[in-house]
Amino acid sequence: MLFLLAMLSAGLYGYSRSGHARTLAMNRINAAIPGTLSAGQIRLLAEGALLRLDDIRLMDAKGNFCLAFDSLRLKIQWRSLFDKVLEISLLQIDGLTLNLIEDATGRINLVNALTAGDDMPEDSPETIRPEPACL
Repeated sequence: MLFLLAMLSAGLYGYSRSGHARTLAMNRINAAIPGTLSAGQIRLLAEGALLRLDDIRLMDAKGNFCLAFDSLRLKIQWRSLFDKVLEISLLQIDGLTLNLIEDATGRINLVNALTAGDDMPEDSPETIRPEPACL
């Protein structure tokens, strides 16, 4: 069993350094957002527990620069993924650059790059408070 885990880790490590892994990840992300995300490298480090993304750039749908950072380190608890939970124990961003611009409707270009207009709720959900019980 230990041998199988070692082989799986080695395979994931090797695949994470291939251009195919980066292209696949960027295509999936860009299909889900209005903006465009690019990455220089995506690496799987420390026996699969740490993801490192280098040279990340985000452009809005109009092609304007919104966000960039030199590197991002993300430590994920892989066991929690089996429960369909994303548990992050480390998030480190180095070299962050933001270019935030507000449009005529008051929305910021970074939000526009990550969410479509219909993804954002117009109003906050109504809070319903239960009636106090009489004993």
